[in-house]
Amino acid sequence: MEDPRKVLKNLKIGQIIMAETELESIIAKILCLSAKSGFIELENVRNLKTNYVYATPQIYTFQQIISIKIVADEESNKDTSSSMPASSPEQYSKRKEIESKYNLSNWEINAISQQLASVTVIYQCSQSYYASISDIKMQSVIGLVVEPVSGGRNNRTSIIAICTQKNVYIYDITSMGKLMRDLRQILEASRPKKAVHYSHLIGDHMVHRHQLQLAGLFDTYVVHKMLTNCTNSLSLLELLKITFCMPEQYFKNEIKSNTYLFDVQRRPLEKNITQQIALKVVFQLKLYEILVHKSLLAHVFDKCSHFSKRLTETESSEAVMLIQPGNTRIHDEIQPDEEWTSLLNLLNIND
Repeated sequence: MEDPRKVLKNLKIGQIIMAETELESIIAKILCLSAKSGFIELENVRNLKTNYVYATPQIYTFQQIISIKIVADEESNKDTSSSMPASSPEQYSKRKEIESKYNLSNWEINAISQQLASVTVIYQCSQSYYASISDIKMQSVIGLVVEPVSGGRNNRTSIIAICTQKNVYIYDITSMGKLMRDLRQILEASRPKKAVHYSHLIGDHMVHRHQLQLAGLFDTYVVHKMLTNCTNSLSLLELLKITFCMPEQYFKNEIKSNTYLFDVQRRPLEKNITQQIALKVVFQLKLYEILVHKSLLAHVFDKCSHFSKRLTETESSEAVMLIQPGNTRIHDEIQPDEEWTSLLNLLNIND
């Protein structure tokens, strides 16, 4: 997020912006602005934390706005999400830090807001439970958060949160009484893959609390350390803060550390607890996507993009006609990349 005074000259009516004030983080469309008077009028204003949408336009002074970022231009609806620079596998493995934060596009922010607005909290084997199991089984990868997990086996399971591409499910294990068979089978299966953070703690918790061995794990903590050689032991929320270009207070932990265990174990579950856990699991899955597609596979996407333009550079249409499936001349240009393959094998991406 940037200083509003620096962004002011680039603001135009119709743009989608993300802004942060002392009280809220919002995304909205610019309806009117006046540099001389120092105010900005916004419509379709959505609070990113609560997903509340104001029914009428809102006016803010520049003094109220702490930071601001242009998300998209209405005319072009451009995806302004930045990608980590593509390079060779050697450069990825030797990189000391992620060079830039990932800017979520407008449609990504809207999709996440919709997910967080329709979280399904499951207390028993109801219709919503079986519907969630059917949805999860259709996925290739899911986000997984277990609470509390900081003590591994030393705390009983309170909540298991799972995020699919469209839905968020929070299973109240305390109210359900035990881990149901369908959910156990999903956690023990190699598919869908499970994006987690701190798999050593989750694994210890599951083995000793439920006699369950997790499979198909993609640990964002492990992968981030391997890609950046980061020396800090970053929690999920800490890693989300340095990865995504979002308002500072967006990832603020609403659960106080000194009452953490009490808050997640207390029943009935408070809304701020379920919202915080839902936020974590949604961005856990998004973090998986960023690490895979913007870092691990960026080199592969570059190769594919280059190959897709191979024939467009040929001026002769007759030369294109001569390239039949059995003609391997241009296909031979694609050679195995041993170092890249080794990196993927090391990270178990090929499984």
